[in-house]
Amino acid sequence: CAGETPMATTSTAVRCPALPLAFATPSGSASTPPPPSRGGKKRNAVGKTRKLAAGGTARAAVSPANDDEKKTPRSNGGIGGETKFDGDRLNGAYEALLSELKSLPWTNRQDVKVTPRIYVDDDGVELALRSALESSPPLVSALEEGGEGLVTRLLDRVGTLSRSVMVEMISRHPDLMARVLISDSIRTKEAQLKSDLELTSAELRKITRTIGNDQFKRLNRSKIRELIYYFRNDVALTDEQLRRMILLRPQLLLYSVTNLSAKVRFFREELDMSQEEFVRMIRTVPLVLAYSVENRLRPTVEFLKEEIGSTKWKWIAYRYPQIFSYSLENTLRPKCKFFMENLHLMGRSDISQIASKFPPTLWLPEHTILSKADFLMEELDLSNTELRDVLVTFPQVLGLSLDENLRPTVDFLLEGAGLSRVQLKDFVQYQPALLAYSLEKRIRPRIMRMQELGVSFSFAPPNIMCKTDEKFNEWLQQQSTTWSITD
Repeated sequence: CAGETPMATTSTAVRCPALPLAFATPSGSASTPPPPSRGGKKRNAVGKTRKLAAGGTARAAVSPANDDEKKTPRSNGGIGGETKFDGDRLNGAYEALLSELKSLPWTNRQDVKVTPRIYVDDDGVELALRSALESSPPLVSALEEGGEGLVTRLLDRVGTLSRSVMVEMISRHPDLMARVLISDSIRTKEAQLKSDLELTSAELRKITRTIGNDQFKRLNRSKIRELIYYFRNDVALTDEQLRRMILLRPQLLLYSVTNLSAKVRFFREELDMSQEEFVRMIRTVPLVLAYSVENRLRPTVEFLKEEIGSTKWKWIAYRYPQIFSYSLENTLRPKCKFFMENLHLMGRSDISQIASKFPPTLWLPEHTILSKADFLMEELDLSNTELRDVLVTFPQVLGLSLDENLRPTVDFLLEGAGLSRVQLKDFVQYQPALLAYSLEKRIRPRIMRMQELGVSFSFAPPNIMCKTDEKFNEWLQQQSTTWSITD
């Protein structure tokens, strides 16, 4: 056997399991055997007999005394925490590992310094790999998680190793190799993102689609690792907050820590945001961290503070960070001019009140605002001054849907509740928020209960709809005087 040439590609290859490396040279030439080792009993190259995976056959070995002995997979909570796996998973891991090992040379000159054993044919490799996989669920998980090119990436880090040495390392220390194969320096950036952010495969695909394949290919593992460390430690995001933020805006992975830290300092130091306020802001609109401090963030804050005179500029920034998405020149400043000309406002203080109470008015489409303003003026017979008073008091009315909220509510109050237009106008002027309450969940049920008890809504307090259910029931039970009873 010593003089045989290893035939890795044929099924009739000669197998020399206990042969020292010096006897299995690539050229097939024989050499003088070394003296017997002091270890006493000679070890077999492939170890004990183990059952192969599901569908496999048992192989006889030299060393074990009991041919029927089976090795039970070990429970290992270090990687994956699995205690068993099915034949499909084992076979898949085996095929993936064997495919990569085939690209390596059988041996090299350094092998004799690394290992006293050698696998010189496919049979020896197959038995060693399957035995290692059977005994180490973490190794199976590592191969599944690591993805294609796992062994190649390992060799890029540690240098060239032969197939024989790799098989020996995997066979002797499968759990240790599992840890090495899924370490940050070896695993792919896809595997790193899945592990660090606890992403599903579908979520990872969504991230790559959003970023774009070309941009994603330019990412490197060290940049991802640095970015995740920064958000977790310097920004103090929880794992779930970080995960949600990246899923909502994957483009943040393309920015450097230096770039992002300038935006974080602006919000925390210049705007004096608390951790809770800052997290709320980036959870709502994480893209705010992508905007330039000098060209977008600081000018927008100065617009709120100086141009419209809002005292709630910080509240607007963290509660409605969408405002940073809109251009000062194309949206925000023109909208203020539009308010003055079309809603008959009386100066900067009116705009400040409207923007502070309901910031989305600064970026709502103009035609939407006009349609609701015209509807209120027509249905309630409001003058320009009266419309201005309603909007300054409750600008949220401009955010209501005309067809789904305003029109159905006004129609019901005029027809179902029996109010005249004058009475409805008085109600709305006293409390414009009346139009914002749910028609089906609050307005209609309360008015129907009042009608069942003979209580006229027209004589009810103007703020009757803002009362809690408990307060409303107390008021309704107290109605015993004739002023609130219908004829």
